[in-house]
Amino acid sequence: MSRRAIRLLNLRGLRTRPLRTSLVVIAVGSAVALVVGVLIAQHSLERSMRQFSEALGGPATLRIEGAVDHGGLDASVLPKVAAVDGVEAAVPMVVAITQAVDEDGDVLLLPILGVDCSVEAVAGDIACTPELLAALNGGPAISPVLRDRVGPRGELRTDLRVLPLEGAPVVEQLRDINGGLVALFDLATAQREFVRPGGLDVIHVVPAPGVDLTELRRGLVAAVGPNNLVSDSSSSPVDASAYADLVLPFMFLISLIALLIGGQLVRNTMELSLEERRRELATAAALGRTPRGLVAGILSEAMAIGALGGVVGLALGALVASAFVSALSDQVARATGLRIPLAVTPLAFGVGVVVGIGVCVASSLVAAMRASKRELASELSERGRYEPNRQRTRAWAIALPSITAVTFGASWIAQRDGSLETWQPPVLLAGMLVSFVVSFQINWVVVVPALRLLRGRRGFATGAGRVALDNLLSMPKRTAAIAAAIAAPAIMAVVLSSIVPGIGAGAERLAREGYAGRVYVSTLGSNNTSSIDAKTPPSIERRIAALPHVDRIEHWYVGAVDHPSLGGLVELDGVDGMVPGYGVHRGSDGSTALAAGQAMVGPRLARDLDLDVGDRIAVPGRYGTVELTVGGVWSAPSGIGRSITTTAEVMRTITGPRPPDRLQVVPTAGTTPEELADELRAAGIDRRLVILDPSELAVDYRDEFTEIASPFWAMQRGILFVAVVATASTLLLSAIQRRRDSGLLAALGMGPRALARTMVVETLLLGIVATAVGAASAQLPLLSFTWASEVSTGLVIPYRPQLGGIAAAGISAIVVALIGAAIPAIRVGRADPIAALREA
Repeated sequence: MSRRAIRLLNLRGLRTRPLRTSLVVIAVGSAVALVVGVLIAQHSLERSMRQFSEALGGPATLRIEGAVDHGGLDASVLPKVAAVDGVEAAVPMVVAITQAVDEDGDVLLLPILGVDCSVEAVAGDIACTPELLAALNGGPAISPVLRDRVGPRGELRTDLRVLPLEGAPVVEQLRDINGGLVALFDLATAQREFVRPGGLDVIHVVPAPGVDLTELRRGLVAAVGPNNLVSDSSSSPVDASAYADLVLPFMFLISLIALLIGGQLVRNTMELSLEERRRELATAAALGRTPRGLVAGILSEAMAIGALGGVVGLALGALVASAFVSALSDQVARATGLRIPLAVTPLAFGVGVVVGIGVCVASSLVAAMRASKRELASELSERGRYEPNRQRTRAWAIALPSITAVTFGASWIAQRDGSLETWQPPVLLAGMLVSFVVSFQINWVVVVPALRLLRGRRGFATGAGRVALDNLLSMPKRTAAIAAAIAAPAIMAVVLSSIVPGIGAGAERLAREGYAGRVYVSTLGSNNTSSIDAKTPPSIERRIAALPHVDRIEHWYVGAVDHPSLGGLVELDGVDGMVPGYGVHRGSDGSTALAAGQAMVGPRLARDLDLDVGDRIAVPGRYGTVELTVGGVWSAPSGIGRSITTTAEVMRTITGPRPPDRLQVVPTAGTTPEELADELRAAGIDRRLVILDPSELAVDYRDEFTEIASPFWAMQRGILFVAVVATASTLLLSAIQRRRDSGLLAALGMGPRALARTMVVETLLLGIVATAVGAASAQLPLLSFTWASEVSTGLVIPYRPQLGGIAAAGISAIVVALIGAAIPAIRVGRADPIAALREA
């Protein structure tokens, strides 16, 4: 059959059914939007980091960094780099993240740069002289953007003090770095104020003209030694944050669930649409249309829907991404000081269209093949009404319990003993994904049998209830499809509403394990602030120590080492005082191991490097490689399980000097932590101090950790929208398909309101049953997630189903179903019974 015939018979049908086509396009676009939104968020993050790197590096093509953060590159490396053949300029820098405070007391995170006049090799001629840098007099130069942002009485915090910004020199060239939110120090001052004595964060290398970069890199690697790293200047000198590494993959997985819902909607819509048009298609076949032409025509219709859905998905994806990027930017700024503006690229458009077409074609293929094999005579005589093969439903009823049992048996085994074997995490993550799929499939199998149990019950023997129930049972596949769409957001809501309290409980346990009998004191928040250089100054610590009910002050140091020998980024924790009582998987407890000069490692690091108790681990540091003995493997959440904890003294041999991240203030005998916290607040030592007793810290941890879930709630609202469209489009097609039945009921005396009420009752009934089944089946992925929580997040999250969350999820899902039923109910109520009987 010709392309023109395909276009006339299929694509023209999209124009003649505008409402139905619009609903399906919007549904596909909604599902695609979540995938596109995650991709846009990822691209926005990468683009922001790249622009920051380009602004710092200028014409530099290579960069030297130490293995450890916070000045981990010793300044003695600089002359070695400059002496390498082919190096035109070696530009040393301190790159730190700190806090600026405006006139209203609002805190702004921003990067600071410490430079000398060699910076002109990357920044161009800025008339820099040693005298000009000396004229800064220990203070910063700022951009005009920052001056306007903080006002004349703004302040800048360092690890040693608070610097007033009034009268600070303004440098116009800083406007192009991080949108102008940046400050500049001379190199020596930056090393002093941000506690990097003799340390650098990066050396930018500008090659001489015509130099072979491969040879230059080889020479630099030999010069700087194995502990330091040579990388491209286009990569970012700061890490995005563990939050981004954790959240973005999970968001992408959830977006795939929405995509599956959208794909099922397309499949269901195509099957119902083909059922409605069976005589039309049979007539075309009788006139010479081949089965291959029939399939091609149906798939061309699916491709058109997919392309339109992809375009809609891009527009919606930009809106979704704005919510993701906003949450992501807040968290990333804590680690980097950088802002993440929304960035939509042509790639996102292409991905949206390709994904939309792919989903629609894949979802329509089975329906198209089935339609091409129908018996021609029975279709023309209207004897060929299609309904799904019930044997397949029975097969699923047998297969699902088996799949569930195998999945949960394997997951339970995989979560034992901290999942330290390399095979365990993949099994856990696969089990979590399978449990989500199983929870959705349960609705397909269970909802219709559950509805059959209502036959003959009070309220369903006559009237609208009987008609609604018969309508649901007469087309079980349509009913199951709507049930799956309604249950999807309910399942997500149940899982999230239960995970969030579980995260809170895990966070509260961390506070108890790490701060028993102590008061948390810091100039920063309690979580995700280790990379911010505005730590508690020694002057404040001295004033705290002088208070009458302070027995002693313990310290907690946090650093990071990033080196190929360790398989990537590892968090370093240095303890001066009480060792946290994290659960131990293997070996000694933390106190015993650290007292013996050994180290404790997180479960993910132990698994990645195949570490066991007694093994030696070589940690590259600022002054060389330090070998540590593994004393035990424990459930520390630091670094999402990739962490090494040792004493503060041993940590300094790896990282060099650095300020403590937080203070643990121990009260004198007879004084409770709560009383000491009140005394510290009453002393008025510094307005920026965060002072928390153990119970307050537990609440603060809970709030900080549960904030991680905020992007997922945005995704759940996206799935709700997909469910509304899915319900509306499927019910609309069903109403069209059953117009003869509706006409007959109207002819027998059922009024328009009663007909509309029948559809509302039908939807309400299905919504109640589907949400009940969905809430029950949601316990499978919830339990699976708690088992996989330590592997995926580093935090042990207990299984905490929440009845309130289940009830709220059920109500929202039912409301969604009723909203989706509004248009079909109105159309049914307004239908002309004579026309319906004649046309059907």
